[in-house]
Amino acid sequence: MGIIGAMNVSLSGMQVETRRMSVIANNVANMNTEGFRASRVVSSEVSTGGVSASVQDSGAPNPQMLRPGTSREIVELSNTDLATEVVNQRLALAAFQANAAVIKTADEMLGTAVNIRA
Repeated sequence: MGIIGAMNVSLSGMQVETRRMSVIANNVANMNTEGFRASRVVSSEVSTGGVSASVQDSGAPNPQMLRPGTSREIVELSNTDLATEVVNQRLALAAFQANAAVIKTADEMLGTAVNIRA
């Protein structure tokens, strides 16, 4: 794999992490919505190099409680865990930055190669 291939792999990684941040934002925005089910981004290797993203249900159960002011109505709450979302957001940011650093380095290497040939 050459420099351009490395850049494409890192670009696909950045796209996955952008998708992950979007899903995290949606989870946090809906954490007080009754019955909301949090999602997760699952990345998988692509045969041509790089990664792709798919969005799946987190699989965590939704907690239930009695609706305040009633004695019989049970409501299902959101299964979003803010602590988990914050950790996932930090990991996504770090992965995005690492992929951006690879692209920057590859770009610098290409610039050096052009200058040597000139």
